[in-house]
Amino acid sequence: MFTASERYAAPMSTQPSTREFWTRVPGVTAQTLEARIAEADSGTALPLCRLALDGDDLLGVINLIDADDDRYPELAPWLAGLVVDVRSRGRGVGAALVRQLLADAAALRCPVVYLGTAGPAFYARLGATVQAQPSPTDWIMRFDLG
Repeated sequence: MFTASERYAAPMSTQPSTREFWTRVPGVTAQTLEARIAEADSGTALPLCRLALDGDDLLGVINLIDADDDRYPELAPWLAGLVVDVRSRGRGVGAALVRQLLADAAALRCPVVYLGTAGPAFYARLGATVQAQPSPTDWIMRFDLG
């Protein structure tokens, strides 16, 4: 795993996984996304972005950010924007990204990491528990780190 500054193979806007997910998010453009990634390049502070690469091919991306849901301003930090390229799904890339991000959060002394998802089973297999279920298809989950 790499932070955005340690190894950045290609502009995020050209990657299939980025186009698949982020183009559906209102207000996100290639320029705003690349600016956000550039901001998250330290690896030692929030925001933090991790990339999974195979050579120069981007397999997946994950972020640790201050806030990701206006309904819960008291919850922080958040795992956000986990995207795995469709060709790499089912190979453990997403799980590896989550585990690395949780290790990063623990190193930053974060006792809990929150996330929002429509697919809680994936995160539950990795140890997340349900914090809230605001709707039948929307879960807020948490990883307790210690």
